[in-house]
Amino acid sequence: MQQIDLPGLNSKSAIDAGLEYIKNLSPDNVKSVSRIIQALSLGNVDPSLPSAHVSWLIKEKKDDHWETDSVLLDTARAVSALASYGIIFPDVSRWLLKQQLGDGSWNNNLTETAYVLIALGDVKERNTSGCRWLVGNPELTSTGTTALAITALCKHGFNEGDFIDRNVVLLREGQLADCSWKSLAISNMVVQALFAAGEEKAAIRAVPWILSRQREDGSWKNKSDNTALTLITLKMITAWKK
Repeated sequence: MQQIDLPGLNSKSAIDAGLEYIKNLSPDNVKSVSRIIQALSLGNVDPSLPSAHVSWLIKEKKDDHWETDSVLLDTARAVSALASYGIIFPDVSRWLLKQQLGDGSWNNNLTETAYVLIALGDVKERNTSGCRWLVGNPELTSTGTTALAITALCKHGFNEGDFIDRNVVLLREGQLADCSWKSLAISNMVVQALFAAGEEKAAIRAVPWILSRQREDGSWKNKSDNTALTLITLKMITAWKK
């Protein structure tokens, strides 16, 4: 793993500390475990670690989905996480598709539709109607949902009306003076979206701010899901720099 060339900031050290933090966490919910699995899948770590989290996630599966307080979102997250290790459950893909409404959305909800499309893209299930619903939704105005939409559309190779190009410009224009996009979670989502769209150099400008948010215990915001989400971002960047 190479170090990002940023004065005074050791990305490898930050990643190692973040990995050490999440390695010591016990699996407790589908959202955080799914993100941890994805973070662990992107680097050279103890091979026994991902398998322990993967086994936990598979055991939590109920028939053809994951039964949580956020069934659709967590099922989509679990699908993406397991796909990062080449594990695909066709019954879960079918379940996700059965939840799609006639207008192409999932629950007429931007976030849920984006996450499901990301999951379907990760298991190579193309869904044009869902992508068109996203592109045509006039309520797609917030930075976070726009970033999720870009990531989803890129996974499906969908860019009708130059949606991705136009919104990448808006994301770049929305970057603050400190090179962040307000919160840690949104900044991570934007950087990942920019990477998906091939805008790596624009994404890298946010790295110093992201690294500066790390706590002494190696975490980001002292939370497993924020830490894992940030590690995914940093590992995407270090992989690109190789």
